[in-house]
Amino acid sequence: MTRRQASKSKVSGPPVEGHMFSVGGHVHNDSADRGSTPLPAEANGVPTAGCRDRVVLVVAALAVCAAGVGSFWFAEEYRINPAWFFFTWNSILLIPMFARRFRAQFKRLSFIVFFAVWMCVHGGVILALMRWVSIVYWPIFVLLEFAAGFIAAHSLFGVPFDRVPDGRGVKR
Repeated sequence: MTRRQASKSKVSGPPVEGHMFSVGGHVHNDSADRGSTPLPAEANGVPTAGCRDRVVLVVAALAVCAAGVGSFWFAEEYRINPAWFFFTWNSILLIPMFARRFRAQFKRLSFIVFFAVWMCVHGGVILALMRWVSIVYWPIFVLLEFAAGFIAAHSLFGVPFDRVPDGRGVKR
C-alpha cells in the first residue's frame, strides 16, 4: 500500500495487525511499531491499565465527594460553627499540597510540630481572609503566607528552595 492509498483509505476502526495506516499525514506500519506479536491483554481487546486507572479515579472522586458531603452533614447535624469547619478543612488541605515536597522532613518530630503550627496559621489566615478581605486579594495573601512558611522551613530545617515536588533536584 502506498502513502497515497493509505491516506485515502476510508476504513473505520483500529488498523489491522501488519497493515499500514496514516496518522497526521505520516504512514505507519502497525507490526513494525509494536513488534509482530501483540501484548497478551491487547490480543483479547482488553486495555491493560486504562480501565483500572479510570476506576481508581472515579472511586477516589467519590470518596472525596463523600468526605466533603459527610463533613458538611456532620457539621450541620452537630451544629458546629462554620468557622471551625472551614478552619479544619483549610488546615487539612495543606497536607496534600506540601506532603510530597517535605517528605524527607516528616521523619523529624520538630518538623511535624512546625507543620502542625503552619497548618493552624494557614487555617487562621484563610478564616481572616474570608471574614475581612475581598476575594480579589486572597491569592496575594495566600502566596505571602506560603512564602513565609517556605522561608521558615528553609531557615529552621534547611529545606532547599530549588527542589521540585517529586523530590529530585533541579539541574543547573
